[in-house]
Amino acid sequence: MQLLDIPAAIPDRIEHLLRPIVKCPPSEAPDSSRSGWDRIESQLVEWEQHPDQLEDDGLEPPNHETTPLIREVCHALRALAVDPPSRLVPNCEAGAVFEWRTASFLWSVEVERDGVLELSEFRAGRLVLRYRLA
Repeated sequence: MQLLDIPAAIPDRIEHLLRPIVKCPPSEAPDSSRSGWDRIESQLVEWEQHPDQLEDDGLEPPNHETTPLIREVCHALRALAVDPPSRLVPNCEAGAVFEWRTASFLWSVEVERDGVLELSEFRAGRLVLRYRLA
């Protein structure tokens, strides 16, 4: 098995992780994308201020260690001019999953508690691609 040289910085890791799906150079996000990303940022703030809401649903909310990682991934995706995700959901283990959906296509970036990033792509409900960066 060949070992890959994985970048240490979150923005570089995100770019490396998304390379198979996103083929756009970093650029300024258009105004329509800006409001979507602002919605995601607001959601992160809400999770920070009211973690008990997620606990009520039986989920372990992102904590003071994972929230900065999630926010950094958010900023890196935004800097790459990736459209805002359809949603951001907790992953049940103090992390979060960014999801993008269309009728037959779903891709996600999961931020795990230990800083591992995972990219998954589904077509017609079938997993077709999965990458993990530790």
